[in-house]
Amino acid sequence: MAKLKIIFFLLLAALFLFGPASTLHADAAEHSLAEYHLDAQDKSMLALSSVCYITTTYYGRVYDPIIEDYSDPLSHSAMMGAGFVVNANTGHIVTASHVIEGFEDIEQSLIYSYIYEQYPDQYFEIVEAMYADSPKYPFRVEGITGIQPQKVIWVQFDAVSFDQPPEDPPPAYMKAELVYQSPWQEQDITILQVQPMLDRQLTGLTIAGDLRPEIGDTITVLGYLLTAEDETEVSPSGILGTIQAQKQVGQAERFQVQSLETWCYNGGPVLDENGDMVGMFTLAFDEDATLMIPASEISQVLSLNDIASELGKAGEHFTQGLALYRMGHFSQALKNFNTVLGLNQGHLKAQEYRQRSLDAIEQGEDSPYTGQGNLSGDLPQEPEEPGSIPEATLTQEEIAEIMESIRPSDSGTPRAQAGFPNVFLILLIAGGLL
Repeated sequence: MAKLKIIFFLLLAALFLFGPASTLHADAAEHSLAEYHLDAQDKSMLALSSVCYITTTYYGRVYDPIIEDYSDPLSHSAMMGAGFVVNANTGHIVTASHVIEGFEDIEQSLIYSYIYEQYPDQYFEIVEAMYADSPKYPFRVEGITGIQPQKVIWVQFDAVSFDQPPEDPPPAYMKAELVYQSPWQEQDITILQVQPMLDRQLTGLTIAGDLRPEIGDTITVLGYLLTAEDETEVSPSGILGTIQAQKQVGQAERFQVQSLETWCYNGGPVLDENGDMVGMFTLAFDEDATLMIPASEISQVLSLNDIASELGKAGEHFTQGLALYRMGHFSQALKNFNTVLGLNQGHLKAQEYRQRSLDAIEQGEDSPYTGQGNLSGDLPQEPEEPGSIPEATLTQEEIAEIMESIRPSDSGTPRAQAGFPNVFLILLIAGGLL
């Protein structure tokens, strides 16, 4: 009878330790990155990290016939808009051509700006005389170091300033070089390149070149909301729109988007309802409509210029951290977010989710991560606090496996197997007692 009681209690303990409730807990603790699916919200957050604010500024000096001398160096920001990183490792950025080219007469703008500042009471008199081609006021513009005004393309990420770039811009302003430009009247696609900094590494956006929106689809355009109140720092955001029609503009296919009355989303990426990038927003081509350039055309331009899409190390760690956070593994997610901030201190979403992870850990909600099922092996060792930059621990093949592991999969969630050896041990002891 005693032996039967021992067997009964051992089986009861096994049921308690390894029954349905414990299996569910093990499932949550050992759910692997390979089984996690990024949803539309997750993808949109990742895409926001690739968005940048672009300002095209001209530098020159005005010859003033009234004083018969040149002005001090002047600057004029002619155009501004959005863009997005396509290769985080090489610093390649895609935007709309008219964001960097502009429509206005730059020399005229510099002259009028100078006259308004120096002769406010005579401004209209001087301008009217110039319009009438009067020889009385032969103002002209030259470059600071040459005949023509110098053009500089400035790029900012994360929280940006809409103000005129200062005379000596801080590191947040990255100077871009022109790699490729098609006329805004035709294709309106430009590729820029910036030099990623050690503590300002970029996040790239994957282009879904094979995806096409349908008429009536809801889309999200990413960029910067320009309002009268936003005069200090502004973070990237998204606005909703709808695909209204398909249009043929010259030889190019375009999608007409429900009118969006904001300039600084121009050149920004367009996401579909699943959070996948399907195009670029543009105000060019048509004065009466806002349009989208399809992702397939952008992919072709990148291919012609031998530019591949690369998420970058900051993007990879943030993607892993976000997946771990969604699965409740807050301590492990925190390490990834710390690594992101070591690579890019200004990464807004890493800052936000690092704090969320800390709050969840403090509230006792953390679920330990075993690392089982991670296609790249164990996660790399990240620093406990942001600031230091880890050495590269992932090969390109491992990175590809990680990225593949977070894509949608038809496989179900695996059940935990860790309890089986212990159940076997309990039964073995019970048999011995018999």
